[in-house]
Amino acid sequence: MIKLFAAAAFAVAALPAAATTYDAFTSFDGTQGAGGFTYGTFDGTSFFTPFTANTNCFISGSTCLQALANHDVPGATKSLTTSFQYGSVNVPDDMLLVHPGSADGQAVYVMFTAPTTGTYSLAGEFKVLDIHPTGVDLRLFGNIGGFFFSAPYGSLTAPGETRPISGGLGLLHAGDSFGFIVDKAGNYGSDSTGIKFTITGSTVPEAAGWAMLIAGLGLTGAAMRRRRFVTVTA
Repeated sequence: MIKLFAAAAFAVAALPAAATTYDAFTSFDGTQGAGGFTYGTFDGTSFFTPFTANTNCFISGSTCLQALANHDVPGATKSLTTSFQYGSVNVPDDMLLVHPGSADGQAVYVMFTAPTTGTYSLAGEFKVLDIHPTGVDLRLFGNIGGFFFSAPYGSLTAPGETRPISGGLGLLHAGDSFGFIVDKAGNYGSDSTGIKFTITGSTVPEAAGWAMLIAGLGLTGAAMRRRRFVTVTA
């Protein structure tokens, strides 16, 4: 019996984790929560305010989320077709364009909320999209296990400059969140910033599922042992 349960435990451990990738760009459709991502403004201390409007996007040929209708920034925008030039901004076709507002406390956040408990990792990059940038400050933040944290993630200042996003987040429980903040570092007018942000989560069977699997293997093993003592006669 001990050997049987050891084999069952090994079988559970050998089960492949189910991996799912969440992509901020591909899922963005002008609504909050699409693909597990939300967007809004961060006041620099502790208040996150979701964008509420997606009408009259300031860049034509795009869909967006904005703080207010009929206002250009702060907001998050996605090209509906291909990459194109909009004034001094290179609008990409493979990453979101985010732009902070003019006032303090109008930094833009992009936040992912874990839908299920599992191990998560992230990938992507930031990129300067304006040909005459004035610079932006980047931060990462999270609310994991009820603990909120925020830390600097560098800055971008030069045309076309990029900064990678990569790393493992470890175990996140359903409802835990993680994201990035883009804030003006001077004149907000040339702060269009691209963000490519993907999260991959891997989940394993729940404890109840393990118990059922082990029990099932145990019953199967017992049945196989009993069959060894059955003599078939003509």
